[in-house]
Amino acid sequence: MKTGIIIVFHNYENELHPKVLVNQIQKIVHVPLCLVNNDSKDETYDILKDVRDLCQNVSVVNIKKFKSDMSAVRAGARFLLSQYQLKHLGYINTNLISSNLGFVPFLEVFAAYHNDIISMGISNQKPSKQKTTQPLFSVVDEVQKLKASFQKENILQ
Repeated sequence: MKTGIIIVFHNYENELHPKVLVNQIQKIVHVPLCLVNNDSKDETYDILKDVRDLCQNVSVVNIKKFKSDMSAVRAGARFLLSQYQLKHLGYINTNLISSNLGFVPFLEVFAAYHNDIISMGISNQKPSKQKTTQPLFSVVDEVQKLKASFQKENILQ
């Protein structure tokens, strides 16, 4: 069950910590990642290229004219599907990660529990209206469900 993950960034330079990002990505080396720069006006694209150069499972797509989040996801999906034989696609819209959590802690959770999160995402997938051949699932939604189940378990114990 090969799954690829698309991560969309827009003007995210201040939240990106390349060393931490590379460290977390190296924990999920068997999952192809497509980092999509959605017309950032800051140094986001340069940071993503640096990360790509240090991680074998990372590709970068640069969108030069700002698109909706789902259009950016579709661009990443088209790229991943052209490069890999994937059965499932997940996406992370960095704009939807709660500000009290932040991207780095979110990525740490994803790296630690990526198999569980991907399995949950695949099992909860609904048929997609997107133009890709594979349905998409939101990794952010699945992390929130996982977090809620952990909180529920702590309450019950």
